[in-house]
Amino acid sequence: MSGDRSASQNIRERLRSEPGTLLEHVSVAVIGIDDRDRICFWGPGARDLFGYDDDALAEPATLLFPPPPPSGPPAW
Repeated sequence: MSGDRSASQNIRERLRSEPGTLLEHVSVAVIGIDDRDRICFWGPGARDLFGYDDDALAEPATLLFPPPPPSGPPAW
């Protein structure tokens, strides 16, 4: 598990050290999810919407978007 934590910290540091992009300046919630279903980009709007700071980077996307219950969505 410590390898995962180390990898997560490396991703966070790399993403913080890269120059700002256009996505850092938009007011909408922009979230990037990689091919391993991990959060790889986290814009300011997403931080505001979901209430997490950069600690969401490298976490599974299910942190934000849990799978639906086995029976499907609730019937309203």
